[in-house]
Amino acid sequence: MSRCVFAKLPIALFSCALLAAGCNYFQEKFGPPAPQEQGFQLLGPQGTPFSAIISDLTASWQVQGAVPLEIVVLNGTPQVRMVVTKLRNDSSIISVDALSAGSIVYSNSESLPFSTTQLQLTSIVPTLAPPANPDIRYLVLAPYGMNITGTIEDQNLEFQIAAIVPVLFIFENPVGATTGQFTESAIGYGPMTVQLFQNGKLTKTVVNGPNVRIP
Repeated sequence: MSRCVFAKLPIALFSCALLAAGCNYFQEKFGPPAPQEQGFQLLGPQGTPFSAIISDLTASWQVQGAVPLEIVVLNGTPQVRMVVTKLRNDSSIISVDALSAGSIVYSNSESLPFSTTQLQLTSIVPTLAPPANPDIRYLVLAPYGMNITGTIEDQNLEFQIAAIVPVLFIFENPVGATTGQFTESAIGYGPMTVQLFQNGKLTKTVVNGPNVRIP
């Protein structure tokens, strides 16, 4: 089993961001070992809105939200790029960290109004890949600041996850149906809210605690 790396997010209220993600580690379930997860962490004044495009060699995803947040691509290629545009006409700084196995490997920041910044992991992603199909995303919204653990799997691979809410997991090129299992690390923080997005549509929401299984 590979090492577990925990991602850190500032403890601040999650404003208008829709998408966020955390850290995780993987183990082989069936077939070849899963590729190492890649991700990005966006930081700055709470609630600063942004739009972004993430792309690796085979798929791309559009993301809109607000900082702070983190996004992790499960089952992607090692080469991945993120282009982020700040959607605010002020001098607030938006910082983007590129993560590999939960560790920061590159950082960049911009402060100009509506500025754009880009980060790339491993090697050049020469062109924008076509939109992911299927596009599968698990979004854990609440309780904010809670540590969660669990698994996300398809018919071939199982990813064991550990993250801080809110968190978004993007599952690239799953084989068959996917399942997410999430568990709160402590009780008394209220129910957990998990949403499943499939091809841009919210298809299922589960509110429960301390465990949620979706779908």
